[in-house]
Amino acid sequence: MFKKMCIGYMTFSFTY
Repeated sequence: MFKKMCIGYMTFSFTY
């Protein structure tokens, strides 16, 4: 769960 959140945040930051 935490890992998924981390990946999601990273992706969001990268996309942004």
